[in-house]
Amino acid sequence: MKKNSLLWGVLLAVSLWTGVALADDVTLIGLLGGKAMFKINGKQQLLTVGQQVGQVKLLRLDSEKAEIQVGDATRTLHLGEGYVSSVSGGSLTLTADAAGHYFTEIHINGATSKAIVDTGATYLSMSEATAKSLHISYLDGRQSATKTANGLAKVWLVQLPRVDVGTIALFDVATAVIEGNALDITLVGTSVLSRFQVKYDSNMMTLTKK
Repeated sequence: MKKNSLLWGVLLAVSLWTGVALADDVTLIGLLGGKAMFKINGKQQLLTVGQQVGQVKLLRLDSEKAEIQVGDATRTLHLGEGYVSSVSGGSLTLTADAAGHYFTEIHINGATSKAIVDTGATYLSMSEATAKSLHISYLDGRQSATKTANGLAKVWLVQLPRVDVGTIALFDVATAVIEGNALDITLVGTSVLSRFQVKYDSNMMTLTKK
């Protein structure tokens, strides 16, 4: 009896240490009216709001995205976007759209912006309008300039204390805020991507936090 109790104690400790890593590799693959189709650990699962499979519970749903709870964490997935938990701090799995682009969400100061992975961008980059919507005090940043389709534009370089890419928290992230509103989507550049090991598999990109 004592031996069994010890074994269960060890198993419980491992489970708590690894969090949801024991359970969940989740990708949103379809939105069907009031239901969402997920691939959970390689198996397709159709969920309605409030329904749960293993650690994954569907909280909210609209025509573009689904909010799920995985263990104690909540996250929002757009169509084709996935998440894989891991002991090392988390992995984010993204599926390319028809044009080969990888989209995700970033969360800063309690606000959210849609973003696209851009391996050619040096920084996490965004327009002034986006920076304002994310409550970033960019005017205090170091000024520089960059070339745009409309000529030279001011750039403010700032260090953000925390940026969440999907559900993965990064700290002290170099960010560029570009004058005007020509940049209509946030660019996930090298200042973010360098924090991850990047793996491509067919049309999937997996970002695993270093």
